[in-house]
Amino acid sequence: MRQSPLFKLFFLGLFSLTFSLYAFYVVQSVLPHHVAFASARWVQVGVPNLHLREGPETGAPLIKDLYFGEKMELLSEQDDWMEVQDARGYTGWVSRQFVLYSPPGIQ
Repeated sequence: MRQSPLFKLFFLGLFSLTFSLYAFYVVQSVLPHHVAFASARWVQVGVPNLHLREGPETGAPLIKDLYFGEKMELLSEQDDWMEVQDARGYTGWVSRQFVLYSPPGIQ
C-alpha cells in the first residue's frame, strides 16, 4: 500500500514533536533547576499562559499574563520562584516550573 506525501509529512512532524517533548522531559528531569538556571540570564515562558505576580507566591496579586515563548530577563531567584522582567519592562515573579532556560546569546 502506497502512502501519500501528506501522510509522510504528518508522520515526520508528529515524530519530531514527540522527540522534542521527550528530550525536554529528559533534560528537565536529569538536571536540577539550580544547575539549569545558574548561569542563565534569559529565560522564556514554557507553558501556554503564565501569571506574572507581584510576589513569590501563588496568592500574590497578578500583574499580567505572559504567553508561550515570551523571553524574560532573569533578575533573581527565591526558592521555586524567579523574579523576571519582560520585554515591555514589567517586573514580577513567576513559578520556576513553568519557565525554560534560554541559551546564552538568545534574547
